[in-house]
Amino acid sequence: MPHLAALLERGFRGRLRSTVPPVTPAAWTAIATGMGPGRTGVLGFRHLDLRRASGFDPRLAGSADLRGRTLFEHAAHVGVALAAYPMTWPPLPIDGGVVLSGWPRPETAEPPVWPPEEQARIAAQGPWGVEGPSSTRYTRDGRDDPEAAAEQLDSRTVAVAKRWLKERHDRLVFVGLQGTDHLAHRFWGQPALEGCYERFDRWLGELLTAAGPETACVIVSDHGFGPGPTHQVHLGRALGAAGLLRWAPRAQGTGGVARTLRARLPTRTWKRVRGRLPPAIRRWGFEQALARDGLDATRTAVARVSLYEGWEGLVVQVQGRQRRGHVPPAQWELVRTRAREVVEALRFEGARVVKRVWSREEVWSGPALPTLPDLIVELADGFTAGERLDPGPVVETVDRMAGAGSHRRHGIVAGGGPGLAAGTPPDVDPWDVLPTALAVLGVGVPEAVDGRPLGALLTVPVPALTPRRAATSSVRAPEGSPIGGLEQSLRELGYL
Repeated sequence: MPHLAALLERGFRGRLRSTVPPVTPAAWTAIATGMGPGRTGVLGFRHLDLRRASGFDPRLAGSADLRGRTLFEHAAHVGVALAAYPMTWPPLPIDGGVVLSGWPRPETAEPPVWPPEEQARIAAQGPWGVEGPSSTRYTRDGRDDPEAAAEQLDSRTVAVAKRWLKERHDRLVFVGLQGTDHLAHRFWGQPALEGCYERFDRWLGELLTAAGPETACVIVSDHGFGPGPTHQVHLGRALGAAGLLRWAPRAQGTGGVARTLRARLPTRTWKRVRGRLPPAIRRWGFEQALARDGLDATRTAVARVSLYEGWEGLVVQVQGRQRRGHVPPAQWELVRTRAREVVEALRFEGARVVKRVWSREEVWSGPALPTLPDLIVELADGFTAGERLDPGPVVETVDRMAGAGSHRRHGIVAGGGPGLAAGTPPDVDPWDVLPTALAVLGVGVPEAVDGRPLGALLTVPVPALTPRRAATSSVRAPEGSPIGGLEQSLRELGYL
């Protein structure tokens, strides 16, 4: 990877200490806003709603959760171009800027861009959307040919970014390459992933050439990767054995009926039927389908909510806070402490299965804190969260698909060029990345954000804090935008 090596020789390299949990929505939202989950409330692809039996709101997170809060909008006066920044669908409007929505985004016949007049220009570069066998592989997230799909996705992004670099004069340009994530989920430790890194390096060289020699470049991953899990940990069973969770087998209800229909109907028919249902009915169906099967909510003191693979949230069922909560508020801390002790004591073949348990205030701060889980559990490497609540073994062996990869908390951050220092910094938090990049441009960040420029990475003065600049445009999803393909893509990668 010669282009990356050349950049590192004259710049810095270090580790990014990702968000808790280390998943795309939480981490990239933190980078974009300069704020952690305790302020944004974004932990995953679905919004949390811990009042519900499912633990989730059926809405997917997206650019509406960023609108008016991003440092990109704050820096719009210097010129901003975002080529596939994650979580920017529907296209995030930036005054005077250009935006190509990043993953996850649904299948659309036209390029998802802002401003709308950019659609024709981008579409002229080649096929887009759902027509033709090549784009079919892309829109299905590579179920036919994952490597070709990843290359198509990223090559489109690079082509758009290179044109913007040549034709526009934006001072802040982001280019998101998603293939390294998608292929690491499928081909960890295999040659296909090596080929992806080689393409990344080639595109890095092309982008730096298009940007010019006096360009500072920062490279960041939102998390790391490692081998996929070999064992499941059913925290619900552990809580049940300790008397903190009550399981009651029940007959098939409306959620089971919905899942049965979904399994038996052709996908196109199911989407057509679901799409004609009133929004209130769809929300109710989602709630029924995702309800914690067999959970006796009226007698359960602590329930679990899945955050991502090896990360779980635990929620004390408090009177007045949860719909069926019965734990008196005065006993909240006592019950939380007991749940923490139960989870931390778990062993499998003499080894710990839990790497760490945090209380929410240990990892997050801000106005969204009351809406987040009371405890956050990080399982040890090689373990993933299981869903079972019925009595049985807490830890079970699972068949790991060859090449399956899973997130790790530590990613990378590196860079070089005018204004950036050389060396190896301490671990970097995601909310400090963009303030540091903006400092190179002489742009200060608002005092209200968590992030600050990292002086150790700069050879230029750190700008003073500035008032937040207001956004002037609103985010609206295009009428009739399909989300079925988007949800399927997220499920295939283990996010839903």
